Amino acid sequence: MKNFMVVSSILFLSIIQGYSQYFAIDQRAMILGGSAGLITTGTEGNSKRNSIITILPVFDYFIKQNLFIGSTVIFQYEVINSNETTTLGIGPEIGYAFGNSQKQTYPFLKFGYTYIASDNISSSLITIAGGIVIEIVKHVGIVGLLSYNIINNKYTSNLNSNNSISGNSVNLSFGIYGLIYK
Repeated sequence: MKNFMVVSSILFLSIIQGYSQYFAIDQRAMILGGSAGLITTGTEGNSKRNSIITILPVFDYFIKQNLFIGSTVIFQYEVINSNETTTLGIGPEIGYAFGNSQKQTYPFLKFGYTYIASDNISSSLITIAGGIVIEIVKHVGIVGLLSYNIINNKYTSNLNSNNSISGNSVNLSFGIYGLIYK
């Protein structure tokens, strides 16, 4: 098993290197990374704290210089009043990164759709986002992202079978990106 993982990793990296280009947002370059967060809240009169852990991996592929398509994944674990919920989501995204081979800072805009499901709710999430990737060392960047999300929640439990709630959110997140190019 260990040999299989080593051989698979070497093969994957050699394929990526063969298809990569000369700077972070060039055609056929890739971004692999994400962000993570922890939210903990307390309320007056309640000694228990509510906690949410979120992990947001992302994969983007530049189909042309500056223009990328990709996918985003959401993993969220919540503990609210001793009730635990695990939420998973996945969806496509498209975006445009500004910059060229002379830069190590890449502002970007992106648009995405994510389908999210948990035990008693399914959600549609439309995201419009802007951010910046700063390449701190070759092939590694830090990212800051500000996103506006339009949310439609459909409750699937027997108690709320006909309830649907729409809303929005604004998120600020930070993370690390692997920038895959020659």
